[in-house]
Amino acid sequence: MKLIYFNPEFLQKEAGNIRPDLPVSISQNESVLFMAMETESPIITKIETSDKKNIAVADIRLDNKKELIRQYNLEPDISDISLILDLYEKNDEIFTEKLLGDFAFVIWDQQKKKLFAARDHIGIRPLFYFDNENFTCLSSDLDLLLSVPGTSDQTDEVLAANWIFGNILPHPEKMLYKYIKKLIPAHTLTVNKDNLNIKPYFSWYEIEALNFQNDEEACTELRNLLLESVKCRISPTGKVGSHLSGGIDSSSVAVLLNRKLKEEERMVENFSWTPTPDDKKKKDESLRIEEICKSENISCHYTDITLEEWESSMQEDPRQHINSFPPETIILKKAQNLGVKQIFSGWGGDEGITFTGRSYFVELFRNKKFFTIIREIYLRKKVNGDKYLNTLYGSLLRFLPPLSWRNRPLYNTYTEFKEVINILSQFGLNSDYLKELVKNNKIEKPSYSESSTSHQTQIDLFLYGHISSRCESWAMKGLRHNINYVFPLLDKRILSFSLAIPSKYYFYNGWNRWLYRESMKNILPDEVRWGKVKTESERIDYHINLAKYSIEQAINKNNNEQFLFPEWINDNKAFFSDSWSNRNDKSVIYRVILEKFWQLSLIKNNTKS
Repeated sequence: MKLIYFNPEFLQKEAGNIRPDLPVSISQNESVLFMAMETESPIITKIETSDKKNIAVADIRLDNKKELIRQYNLEPDISDISLILDLYEKNDEIFTEKLLGDFAFVIWDQQKKKLFAARDHIGIRPLFYFDNENFTCLSSDLDLLLSVPGTSDQTDEVLAANWIFGNILPHPEKMLYKYIKKLIPAHTLTVNKDNLNIKPYFSWYEIEALNFQNDEEACTELRNLLLESVKCRISPTGKVGSHLSGGIDSSSVAVLLNRKLKEEERMVENFSWTPTPDDKKKKDESLRIEEICKSENISCHYTDITLEEWESSMQEDPRQHINSFPPETIILKKAQNLGVKQIFSGWGGDEGITFTGRSYFVELFRNKKFFTIIREIYLRKKVNGDKYLNTLYGSLLRFLPPLSWRNRPLYNTYTEFKEVINILSQFGLNSDYLKELVKNNKIEKPSYSESSTSHQTQIDLFLYGHISSRCESWAMKGLRHNINYVFPLLDKRILSFSLAIPSKYYFYNGWNRWLYRESMKNILPDEVRWGKVKTESERIDYHINLAKYSIEQAINKNNNEQFLFPEWINDNKAFFSDSWSNRNDKSVIYRVILEKFWQLSLIKNNTKS
């Protein structure tokens, strides 16, 4: 999806040059040009023009369409995008708060000469924008946006340096491009000839608490919500796929999806990031996957990755895919070959309804519920074998003074900063230059704390930017394979429910995620439903080895490259040393590895400045 709003002079000069490589449909008048990518994906809608000559283009899937049709007396067969236009013309900008679903859309108001855009509650559908004195350009796809003359793919050096030190990304608004931003989820954007204005239309702090007569009522409500969130996302046509990791998030989504489509005599293709398990060395994730497949009479595609495939994935432009994830790239190719048009994912559960109860013990302590703390620590040991002191420290003491001083962002940033500077300098990076660059250019990072309440921690996670970052990357990758991702656990109704329930349901009777586990009775096998921590050691060990070999290959192939930021490098020979592979400080070395790939990738991708 793309909209470009020009001043008349720029439009007259440049409009004829706008012909992106990807197939698009175009609508144009004296002030605005719309281009929509032509695709078979059901979520990408075409350009629509109303009787008032207002124009809209959208990526949209509405869950409350029937309710809106009844409320506003609209035609029963109205399209999603026509409905958006109709509501805008009846209610102006306030209609966005009435929408329920996944969407990013742009409307051109011909009479007011105003551009209006909005994005869904959590950022499932991407929306990027470029803005300067000549024009404003919006798109749900970065390649389309960057195909427009006058836009720039220049990298932001300050953001890049901050990213190396873990200070900024992912971010709900900022990107590694200097002149491109993301529209923040649950926000609108308005552009006229005088200014560009961004404001929120929804707040997670507005969610009202729910009270239940008993635990079973809460379980029933959650189960019904989950069933509906899966059902309403199923495409009526085309083959459907699903992630299946063996954890309760993706497993519950996969099981409910498989059961629903069996009623329609349709089959689901299930995919796991885990490599094909060795029968003699199976670990917890593959054993859980097999248990689910056995109980539901389904099969699963495992993901084996060659060194060449890993290298190719890691060479993706990190400005578009900040958290590149090679297994998903392989799954997309496999899914496309199987004819899959839609992939269900359990992404977002950990922050929402399958939240583990972080901050719950702090909340209990602040409310002086000391007996409940003692009870839950005792039961935790009984059901999970955790030592009393480990639970007490990990869930409470480290968030209280004086231990909490070590967990404050300022302390963490300072100590981690020194550690990274020290390691990077050993590998030939100009630590003095980078240190000054970061210190002199402070960038605000979204707040996150586990020292308040469970619900506040969840809201911090909703706003942090990592949820929308993965959704954006997968949406763009999926488009190239004609596949649409959907995330039932990011349904606004489920996220709102997760903030409305009593926080005790996240850590209850010694179990974290208690309500979700209890609600999955007769859906997930007990071995999965009440399983302990899913380590995914098979997948992680497999990928660490690939990363090691991959970086060594990259070093050998690219040791004469010129870097995008020459000031960053003091010693090329040290930078291309592979001695990092013998170190134990993996969290820092991981960033060094990414930095090496990052520089090499940006050299090749930074062509339009």
